[in-house]
Amino acid sequence: MKRCLRALPCLILLLLFVWFLAPVFAGVVSIANVLGMAVCAGLLLLWRRRKKFAAWLSRLWHKKGGRAVLTAAGCLVLALTVLFGVLTGLVLSGMHSNAGGCDTVIVLGCQVHGQTPSLLLSYRIDAACTYLEQNPQAVCVLSGGQGRDEDISEAECMYRAMCGRGIDPARLYREDASTNTFENIRNSVALMEREGLSADAVLVTNSFHVYRARQIARQAGLPAQAVSAKTSLPMLATYILREELALIKLWLLGV
Repeated sequence: MKRCLRALPCLILLLLFVWFLAPVFAGVVSIANVLGMAVCAGLLLLWRRRKKFAAWLSRLWHKKGGRAVLTAAGCLVLALTVLFGVLTGLVLSGMHSNAGGCDTVIVLGCQVHGQTPSLLLSYRIDAACTYLEQNPQAVCVLSGGQGRDEDISEAECMYRAMCGRGIDPARLYREDASTNTFENIRNSVALMEREGLSADAVLVTNSFHVYRARQIARQAGLPAQAVSAKTSLPMLATYILREELALIKLWLLGV
């Protein structure tokens, strides 16, 4: 039993490392999964060398200035642990949003492969189509420009896919100038005002993205509700950490 308990932290850290590694095989490499893998690998190494690490800490503690250094380092680790714990809770709090009855749907853009929606964008399209079918009074703003590796804009990609699913094209408005979430929302609000669409709006985006998207919408004066589209489980840890880093940037820099 004791051996199993000693091995448990290693197993958990190894599984977390693999979870952050999984997106790499789908071509997703970002600071989030690199950082996640680095932290897991570092903690795994520390756990494996915990006796030597403890002895080193003991020697440092008894050196001049060592206690101050270790106290400061301990406070930093504690602060970061609390910070990312709070951030994880905030991101998770938006993951099961399912608003209904709004008159305007805003679908936030996501990567397009050539002319084909990425998996994340496909999930957003699915959620938007379901919402429009359940709320026949609603119209939809499709927001997303064309990236360097995309043959068509994200808005156009969503438009084609949703028309192919039987959604009336008259209910769809394309906003194809945006390059990020801030522009998605700002440009969508401008389009809504220009077209006279209702400000009673709901955002459609992947579950990990809901909390930050709503924060940005509030900054733009749009108290939008949200519908959470699916997120692929192998990608979830990476995208949650990415959102946490983006939230820190949002709070510090406002962007």
